[in-house]
Amino acid sequence: MSSSHADPVVLALRDVPALLHFSLPQWETLVRQARRTNLLPRVALALDELGLLPQVHPAPRAHLESARTLAQAQADAVRREVAFIDRALAASGVRVVLLKGAAYLMAGVSASRGRMFSYIDILVPRGALANVEATLLLH
Repeated sequence: MSSSHADPVVLALRDVPALLHFSLPQWETLVRQARRTNLLPRVALALDELGLLPQVHPAPRAHLESARTLAQAQADAVRREVAFIDRALAASGVRVVLLKGAAYLMAGVSASRGRMFSYIDILVPRGALANVEATLLLH
């Protein structure tokens, strides 16, 4: 598949500088598809890392900056929630393992940059599940 016919989200993540040549209709498609797939913040960060975000047309740039801000706010909220979970379960002695996005974020893995969150996945020993659920409900 040639880059001119590639999916706009795939192109945006593979060839970030090519986005500067997008027409407004192409931007509209990219913003819509990237938002639907929760990848719009990653596109914004990719442009920002290369110093290209200021060169994007103002209309799509507003969407990109908004998505980047939302992703950062969600990351901050996840950090706070993980701290709350840690405090709530500290006395229980139960070892909690973070999974997926929250684990990436707390480990500082680059895959967490620009990630959108809807919940925090944790793993606990089966025998501690009822206690953990009750403790989290209380807190």
